[in-house]
Amino acid sequence: MSEITDDAFWGGKLQVLQPKKGYRAAMDAVILAAAVEALPGQSVLDIGAGVGVVSLCLARRLPAIKVMGIELQSSLADLAAENVARNRLDNVEICAADLFDMPKEIERNSFDWVVTNPPYYDRDRGRPSPNESRLNAHMHSQERGLKEWMDAALKFVRPLGQFAAIFPAEDLHRLMEALSGPLGDLKIFPLWPGEGKPARRVVVIGKKGAKGGVTLLPGLELHAPPRRYSEAAERVLRDGKALVF
Repeated sequence: MSEITDDAFWGGKLQVLQPKKGYRAAMDAVILAAAVEALPGQSVLDIGAGVGVVSLCLARRLPAIKVMGIELQSSLADLAAENVARNRLDNVEICAADLFDMPKEIERNSFDWVVTNPPYYDRDRGRPSPNESRLNAHMHSQERGLKEWMDAALKFVRPLGQFAAIFPAEDLHRLMEALSGPLGDLKIFPLWPGEGKPARRVVVIGKKGAKGGVTLLPGLELHAPPRRYSEAAERVLRDGKALVF
């Protein structure tokens, strides 16, 4: 990563260093963090933390919780740790780690919330990105697919703890298949680009070991004419507020 940008999130309340090319955090990370309703004293594990935007948003909005962000790519983990320091957040820790070979100190069944913006695609599907960082962020390995990723992630949710992921709406069925069994009380929160347009992303939240079914929520309309964020989206993306379910 020879070139780094310094980007503002939450209308400048958070400053984030990230690669100019390759994996870059944007709206998805902010919205995923806004879906978490952790209580004071609870813990959140952010899997695939990238440069730390989900972890940063959570730690700033909910200062009484503890956040652990793990990231496979050490260069991104280093940037995430630097972003934590430069935003002066003392309730978040970043660790360079592999979800499938986690350090022993990160215990299974121990987090109140686990959140992830997971790799979306299998490597035999679609055209791989020529950028290695982006490729690793968005595509699964040849050995492990979405189901294996989700099974590994869910091991770190405590019983009756909660799990949240953001995912392409067109592939929602794949995510639901991967989550079937361990999670109940599932909520699907669509993100509409604008009035009358199909959702491109969904946030899915579930509770480990719960027996309830699936609720399709109204979701969030992101844009309003003329080419601006809706008021509801502004509250999340600019003001750092939680999603309203």
